Amino acid sequence: MAFIAAKCTQCGANIEVDDTKDAGICPHCGTAFVTEKVINNYTVNINASVFNEEMSMENIYILARRAAENKNYDNAEKYYEMILLKDPSDWEANFGAVFYKSMQTNIEGISNATVDVFNNLDTTFSLIKNISSRADEISAVKDVYTLTFGMACLFYNNSVEVYNNIDQRIKRDFYDGHIDRVSSCCALLYKLGDMIDNYYHKNNVIGSLATNAWKEGVGKNTEFYKNLFGKNKKQHKKIIKRYVKKIKEYEPSYRRPRRFLFF
Repeated sequence: MAFIAAKCTQCGANIEVDDTKDAGICPHCGTAFVTEKVINNYTVNINASVFNEEMSMENIYILARRAAENKNYDNAEKYYEMILLKDPSDWEANFGAVFYKSMQTNIEGISNATVDVFNNLDTTFSLIKNISSRADEISAVKDVYTLTFGMACLFYNNSVEVYNNIDQRIKRDFYDGHIDRVSSCCALLYKLGDMIDNYYHKNNVIGSLATNAWKEGVGKNTEFYKNLFGKNKKQHKKIIKRYVKKIKEYEPSYRRPRRFLFF
């Protein structure tokens, strides 16, 4: 059961509805509603309140984070965009608006979604570096790391699952798209590690996050490496070797995993 934010079309009250059901009853006025309509009504009201100066930044943050926690990514994206209108230099809003938009993609859009987050990391980390409190800065890095790492792994696993379930007779037709998706997920993990390393090189507090991201990228890259061909295979070999070297700067005893995923 998944409860998400909505707004009653009769009394205008904010309510939570089970989006697995087609209809429900407003607990405030007792009016029966169609789930899709009250959810759409909530989204419309979000857009209408963008320039409502009575809504404090603190409240918008609360709403954005709550929407994200409830996996209501569309509303999370909209709330973070509202914050950006008021404060374009806010690191959380810069990251959140792009991240939660990307989280709404389907399987075909994974490559583009990961590229959007990949490109956003430069801006996000430069804004995080301007945070005055060291503790808040470290916390922000950890948040970006957790979300980006999770996205890359989720999208990678989704692509593998979908590809593995394709009929063998037509599987070859979907090979290029699959390789593009899993490659983009690895690239996002590598970039995440690079950004942490660039700003916090061998920092005892968060330096290990860079190696975690790189190791996950190398591990997933190794899984599909044997299924690559020609020039593409050579390029990935160079990438894997490059990041194995980077990891060894932090962990000299590291050895690349030798596991392969057979499609």
